[in-house]
Amino acid sequence: PTSPTGALNIYEKYMKPMLEQSSVDHDVLVTKRAGHARDRMMSRKNGASGDDSNVRCGENDDGYDKLNKPNEMENADDESRDISTYQAIIAMGGDGILNEIMQGIRSRPQHDQEQ
Repeated sequence: PTSPTGALNIYEKYMKPMLEQSSVDHDVLVTKRAGHARDRMMSRKNGASGDDSNVRCGENDDGYDKLNKPNEMENADDESRDISTYQAIIAMGGDGILNEIMQGIRSRPQHDQEQ
């Protein structure tokens, strides 16, 4: 978790500055447990805003301390938006996180997948 090569550190060092320089509105989800990314992709929320944003999912290895707390992390995904409102999903981590994201998206109703 404190490794300079961890997903959250890579996001902070490389992705966040690029996205901000490009004026890309985005949210960040740091997963906190096995299946968290899958559950986030599966959940349907009311009041989807429809704006153009991206969500990043980074793996948590128990130790991001303050960065793990959504209220203290800039661009934290509060999980209140339906993922159908996002234009892209950027996954940072290992093959497990990608697998969870794909399982969650695949489990959504078919009409969501066609949008």
